[in-house]
Amino acid sequence: MKGLWAVLLLIVPMPAVAQEWDCTDFAALPQQGINACLAEEYARVDAELNAVYQSVLADAQGAMPDLIRTAQRAWIPFRDAACEAEAEFMRGAPAEAALRLSCLIRLTETRTDELGYLDHGE
Repeated sequence: MKGLWAVLLLIVPMPAVAQEWDCTDFAALPQQGINACLAEEYARVDAELNAVYQSVLADAQGAMPDLIRTAQRAWIPFRDAACEAEAEFMRGAPAEAALRLSCLIRLTETRTDELGYLDHGE
């Protein structure tokens, strides 16, 4: 019976303990912390992009929804390829992920602004 419990403890996944990072002070962070903070920021800006995209689609009329969807579907592979190209400078280095995430954040924020212009003319 003890052996069964030992096996179960090895097999049953345990929740991972997430490291908390102070994302306000990048200079004090190890690379792992920088990557985690950038991933968190990317998740935030990506969620904002998706909210703006949904708002634009909801307000669009006529041919605009299809045109916006087509543009967005073309933009996603562009974003991914552009950020892979930027990250190639650091291929295999500890900062590779940070460079990719920084690019994803920058391009996503730019795209959010572009979509916002379609929604509000700003």
